[in-house]
Amino acid sequence: MKTKICMVCLLSLVLSIQGWAQERNYLTQKHSKASLQQLLISQEQFKPYPEAGKGWEQVSESLKRLYIVEAEKLLGTSWGELKATEFMQFKRTGNRNVFESISFGRRNKLNVLVLGELFENKGRFIDDIINGVWIICEESWWGVPAHNGNQDPLPDLANKYVDLFDAETGAALAWTHYLLKGKLDKVSPFVSRRIADELERRIIIPCLNTDYNWMGVHGESLNNWTPWICSNWLTVVLLCDTNPERRLDAVYRIMQSL
Repeated sequence: MKTKICMVCLLSLVLSIQGWAQERNYLTQKHSKASLQQLLISQEQFKPYPEAGKGWEQVSESLKRLYIVEAEKLLGTSWGELKATEFMQFKRTGNRNVFESISFGRRNKLNVLVLGELFENKGRFIDDIINGVWIICEESWWGVPAHNGNQDPLPDLANKYVDLFDAETGAALAWTHYLLKGKLDKVSPFVSRRIADELERRIIIPCLNTDYNWMGVHGESLNNWTPWICSNWLTVVLLCDTNPERRLDAVYRIMQSL
């Protein structure tokens, strides 16, 4: 009897979840693209946080010191080497840890250095930040081996797939560009330009022109990928895309995906 009751409860739960999951387009029901255009501020006006400078002096000294000390430990250290054979390990042996530990380590290191520079504001971490930006921009693909959708052990660079970590990397670089562009440009304007070019090539244009499965455009089931990628994609667009029409199209497409 208890088993039957449990089965009925489980079936009811599954049916309710299915019904809930089928309800989509909450945001586009509220706003058309025309109404969104009236609400969406320009890239120049979008200032969620102050850029590097006095605005960050308000942070507590203890917190600032914490990140500065961590950033100091990273000065001059290696960014690691991402080998093709390490990417191929996942296809060959199922091992994804070797590649991911280096890839994730690069991004964590960049984030800590950026915060260290914001809190200290002396330019001491800029060269290492530039090294990190450059080496990440040089990566063939920002995703991870386990998310490589084709049958080959290496990613197809002609048909790049935007996965969780592709989008997350884009957001990290977008924040670096937004927060430190002035400091980076004093060294060379080509650093921030490189970030903008890579974001356009890897995130902005592909996400506008490709119906990825995590968008649910053709009725695919959605999961945690959808809000996570969309939130990072939105960060890239709001912070770095200077094309008003494309920016509007991207935000509305994100709304359609949620």
